[in-house]
Amino acid sequence: MTGSTPTPPKLSKSRFGSTVPSQADLALLSQPLTLPFSGKVIKNRFCKAALSESLAGAEGQFDKDHLDRFVPLYDAWAAGGSGLVLTGNVMVDRTMREMEHNVSVEDSRDLGRLKVWAQTVQKHGAALYAQISHPGRQTHAHLTKNPVAPSAIPVSNFHPLMSFNTPRELTTEEIQSIIARFVKTSEVLYEAGFDGIELHAAHGYLISQFLNPRTNERTHDQYGGSLENRARFLTEVVEGIKKVTPKEFSIGVKLNSVDFGRRRQGGAGGEEEVDEHLEEAVQVAVMLEGLGVDFIEISGGSYESFATGLLDGKGVPDGSPNATNNTAAAGDKKTKKVATTSSSTQKREAHFAVFAERISRALKTTKIILTGGFVTASAMADSLKSNHSSGTHIDMVGLGRTVCQEPDLPNLILSGAVTGGVRLPKTPGGFFDDVFICGGNIRRMANGKHPVASLGRLAVSCDHYAYSMDYAKVAVHKVKTIFS
Repeated sequence: MTGSTPTPPKLSKSRFGSTVPSQADLALLSQPLTLPFSGKVIKNRFCKAALSESLAGAEGQFDKDHLDRFVPLYDAWAAGGSGLVLTGNVMVDRTMREMEHNVSVEDSRDLGRLKVWAQTVQKHGAALYAQISHPGRQTHAHLTKNPVAPSAIPVSNFHPLMSFNTPRELTTEEIQSIIARFVKTSEVLYEAGFDGIELHAAHGYLISQFLNPRTNERTHDQYGGSLENRARFLTEVVEGIKKVTPKEFSIGVKLNSVDFGRRRQGGAGGEEEVDEHLEEAVQVAVMLEGLGVDFIEISGGSYESFATGLLDGKGVPDGSPNATNNTAAAGDKKTKKVATTSSSTQKREAHFAVFAERISRALKTTKIILTGGFVTASAMADSLKSNHSSGTHIDMVGLGRTVCQEPDLPNLILSGAVTGGVRLPKTPGGFFDDVFICGGNIRRMANGKHPVASLGRLAVSCDHYAYSMDYAKVAVHKVKTIFS
């Protein structure tokens, strides 16, 4: 893109940012990235982050009717310019799902349709990675009556209309059986032509539950206690996948900042406690590099973290139009809700940058993807500028909600046409309304329609109401339990 004259920028009050990237920034964003262990070449530095599509069958099946909705959706994202495309959660066990309509891959029954999914993305020069996962204890009560986890520690109900059943502690034999499921799912996806997989070790799901000392209290076997033991589930999954797939099949891991503490100003333990927990995250990252993991995606949060205000103090991701910007002096209870990027976003514009920087300093070859809060093109480019004096590096930018409103945002940025993503309308429900808007737009794209972002068009969009039905089932179950 650097040799052509960019299209005049679409400067608009409905977009984030005020300036288009410089030619040097465009060159950085469009630069191919070679992954260190598989040798895969990603055509640019944009990663379409994982987003639950909720488009499979009610039992996780992936029939032709479901494929017919995945194809236009993923065609839109891949044609839009993302170099690496991550799927939503692909479950390794159809009896244990994060959401009712997650795709489940346990065996080769859907191999032909999985091949079409991969080819849909790859024909645009993008790489397709399946994010594979097991929810552990974090599966809604109406889906799983008897969830499992490293330890029998229940999920704190983060929303009054959602509920989770208390999990049963896994036996050692069951743990090894689930590891085998991750390996089998990866083998099938390799056979289907996927470029790789990303292990979901974040957001409070099963792998995250093993890593986290607050959810893993095992003392009687090799999967609990020390950091090495808590990481064993993850490392054995990676080792197992390596044994059944060739070197060219790429493995990434999504790691969670919350599992290793979070940055706080003041509070119990202070900065020293957080530093200790972040050091554990660094050690896990180094373990993964030693096993040949191509990239680590840095993310954060879990269902419980929303309840404790992990993100901006109100359970809203920084950079969301529903985020709050505290403009008052210390001790003043007044906050001002703004539609512009908050001060912390202006400084770094990525929720988990401190975590990412700490890890990147320790890694020699494994690449870092940073996902969360990017809304301006200039900040995306700035994040990729290595700090050679400190040894930090971010190698790709992960985009989620922004490409639900505008799947071709990477192409628009690389053409020099826009300053950043489209602003979502401000809504009274905060982050969960953002999720509603994005989920509805995923359904619109799956039905061959364009996304919408205005409140008026959202109000008459059948696709958005259809998406909300998934959450309505969760709420109905909660109400039934209250009155039973």
